[in-house]
Amino acid sequence: MQQPFYFDHRGQPLFGLYFPPQGQPSGRGYVLCSGFGKEYNLCLSHLVGFARMLAARGHAVLRFDYRGYGDSTGQFEQATVGTMCADIEQALAQLGQRAGVQRFGLVGVRFGAALAVEVAARREDVEQLILWEPVLKPWDYLFAELRQTVTMQTVLFRAIKITRDQIVENVLGGRPSLVEGYDMNIIDEGFPLGAGMIREAQGLNIFDPVPDGLRARTLVLNIRKKEGPTPKWMVQWAERLQQAGGNCRLDTATEPCTFWKYDNIYATRGPEMYARTLAWIEEG
Repeated sequence: MQQPFYFDHRGQPLFGLYFPPQGQPSGRGYVLCSGFGKEYNLCLSHLVGFARMLAARGHAVLRFDYRGYGDSTGQFEQATVGTMCADIEQALAQLGQRAGVQRFGLVGVRFGAALAVEVAARREDVEQLILWEPVLKPWDYLFAELRQTVTMQTVLFRAIKITRDQIVENVLGGRPSLVEGYDMNIIDEGFPLGAGMIREAQGLNIFDPVPDGLRARTLVLNIRKKEGPTPKWMVQWAERLQQAGGNCRLDTATEPCTFWKYDNIYATRGPEMYARTLAWIEEG
């Protein structure tokens, strides 16, 4: 049965949900790394469902909230790439203590996949790395998400009063982007954007070059609504990782919806992506 608890990280309590292994323990633990902003909310049920499936197969699992997210303490805008990676490291330590394991896997979703890669590249005990539809250029992703903030202005004010570049400049300068009483320094449906996150995301690009030291057995899973070619950038990254000496498999799961987006339908489970991932885990 899953066990909620809080663990301290540099004076801030972080929320964790521990799934103890059932049956014969495998000796490996998995930490689940959720996405950014609204994608944290949208992928939550998928991660919980997958955690239960892993635990049923004898693996110890920890799902946790980054500082400023969910039930953890802290402010969302204070979270940065660095603090989120540090939270993952502390989650690994907590799982190791609770489950008595020294071998780990990281499951990263979207933005969380980029963080998982960063952490795995500097740890020898992370043996498996599972990346669900990874975001490999975090700043490109965040800047693209700011389109929602711009589009929202056309609904509120019937005109675009402030651009994405102006919002970024104001956040970095510590200034609000006030338009008729609204502060537009937000991203992803109202999440406040912090200067630290912008600076660190701008400096993080795991697409090229592949991070040094990344030797974990890696699954890159493309998740799509219908059959079709794998995105070129995903193929290129998998090839670069293999050329750098990594062990990488690129696979595709077809689901009725892309769960990190609002769509005409919404699913709380991803049967094919679960099946593809579990089959890959059991091979190793």
